Amino acid sequence: MAMSDENFVSLLDDLLSNDYRSMGDAIQPRVAVLVAIDDRIVYQRYIGFGNILKLEAIACNTIFRLASLSKQFIVYGIILLESQGKLNRQDTLKSFLSLEFIQRCPKISNTVRIQHLLDHSSGLDDDVLVTLKDETYFQPGSQFRYSNTGYILLELIIEVVSGQVLGDFLQKFIFEPFGMKTSIVFDLNHLQIVNRAFGYSEKEDDKHYFLYDQSPTSATRGDGGIYMSINDYFQ
Repeated sequence: MAMSDENFVSLLDDLLSNDYRSMGDAIQPRVAVLVAIDDRIVYQRYIGFGNILKLEAIACNTIFRLASLSKQFIVYGIILLESQGKLNRQDTLKSFLSLEFIQRCPKISNTVRIQHLLDHSSGLDDDVLVTLKDETYFQPGSQFRYSNTGYILLELIIEVVSGQVLGDFLQKFIFEPFGMKTSIVFDLNHLQIVNRAFGYSEKEDDKHYFLYDQSPTSATRGDGGIYMSINDYFQ
């Protein structure tokens, strides 16, 4: 028998409350939770702190790093540009990347297609130094291997084709049209993000936390550099 909305909300509320209480009075980083069914919000709750140092509680406007959830916005951008006739998913990288890259990596430039980047079948290594050796793990399109490098390249393709930096492109075609007012791309122009939740890790006593956040280079824009609030993500 299907669980009613009321029972689901009660169960989720109990789970979150019990988890929070188990930490006692410690100042805790926690979560923003939003559950929607058929575009209808059935549950929304904010627990703990997004910034322990400043004692900033998590709220509806707290901005989180999406990490690899950023990739879906890159996919949307590629599909949008294809619908505008500006690229084709079967195009190879040589159509978009710099002459220097093409000359240094002719194999990758001529065999890896946009579609391979989208579905993680490019065989590209996440170590840029390995990629620059013009090597892939396998023939592009023949296997699956998760690749952040692929989405960095997709980001570059979007910028080359659109003539805009990624943040401006997403702002124009996704964030503004969908009313996503807090959404932003982490780049050199947006190194300080207001109301940002930081990452933390537990100390050995399991009651206190230390900052364990990404560095400016741990998540580049295309593979994990988009930030937004939970309300924006619901949009």
